[in-house]
Order: sequence, then C-alpha cells, then structure tokens
Amino acid sequence: MKIDREKLLRVVFEENLWKKLSPEEIRLYLLFIICVDERRGEGKLDWQEIERCLGTDIKKEELKRASFTLEKFHLARIEYLPEKLEVKFKLFKF
Repeated sequence: MKIDREKLLRVVFEENLWKKLSPEEIRLYLLFIICVDERRGEGKLDWQEIERCLGTDIKKEELKRASFTLEKFHLARIEYLPEKLEVKFKLFKF
C-alpha cells in the first residue's frame, strides 16, 4: 500500500491537530512525511539529518517530547537508537 502524503497532511488540518502541536512537533512530522518510504510507511533518519533539516537548536529532549505527542495523536511511532544516533519512525495510515 502506498502512503498518501496529501491525506496525512489533510488529517492534521481537518482534525485541527496542528493547533495542539508545537512548532517542533509539526516540523518533525513534516520531515517524516517527506522522508518516509511510501511503500512501507517507515523511515530512518540519523541525528545529523534531523539537525540539518530542523536546525541545530533542536535538542534531543525536545524531539523525544515531540515524538511522544505524535504518538499520542496517532500520527507516528518513533524509536530512538542511541547507539547508532538514529531515529526510526512509522507513520500511521489514515
């Protein structure tokens, strides 16, 4: 099944989730939508890629809070791999 990026974005706006998300959470979710493997709905980013895309002022603690919120709203599941300095994610399909 192919991920529908437009549909993923539409859900955030139609359900007014964007009002409940911080700017960091929105930016992280958009990054995931851009980088997701369309067939599997999953992806992997290393910490340097995240810093490059979201800015070097993003701290790991902020990303952990953002990931908790994204999971709470059933947008994405995020797994940190500290030994590899990677973030694995899976977008929930709507």
